[in-house]
Amino acid sequence: MIKILRNFVESFNDNLAVLNTTMADTCSQVADNNSELQKLKFEVKKVERRNTKWKAHTTRENIKIYNLLETTN
Repeated sequence: MIKILRNFVESFNDNLAVLNTTMADTCSQVADNNSELQKLKFEVKKVERRNTKWKAHTTRENIKIYNLLETTN
């Protein structure tokens, strides 16, 4: 009976060690993914700002002003 319990405890400790290793790997992957996500969010914001500026620039060229007399010098 003691031998069975000893085998059970050893098996449990082995499984616990594997679980701890897997958890450490998972935590490091989450940290890497989080930093990559932050970089991508920054890039998206940069592209959105560039797009907004481009839209403002192209809209500025299409504005027509009415009821304004042209003068030539």
